[in-house]
Amino acid sequence: MINLSGKSGLKKMLSLAYYSNNIGMYFYMESIVTHATVILQMEGEVITTEKIFKKSKFVWSIFKNEFMPRESNEAEFDENMREIIQDSIRMNLINYDE
Repeated sequence: MINLSGKSGLKKMLSLAYYSNNIGMYFYMESIVTHATVILQMEGEVITTEKIFKKSKFVWSIFKNEFMPRESNEAEFDENMREIIQDSIRMNLINYDE
């Protein structure tokens, strides 16, 4: 058994890490879109919604068995990802070349 008395800072950090993981899981699709967009920018690509979608699928394929919720499947991903990309563009969170 670990004694955390007198270690309030560590206890708070552990508590925050627990909630951070839950928040990360809630926004994992948005994170994938963001990472895909940044990768395209770094590669010097002309950014289109279809390229963002394809690169998002690539990023998802790498992590889907490690960090993504288990209920994720490809059909569900496709539908949700296209919706998130469109919402991000509509809210001016993503700017792309048309």
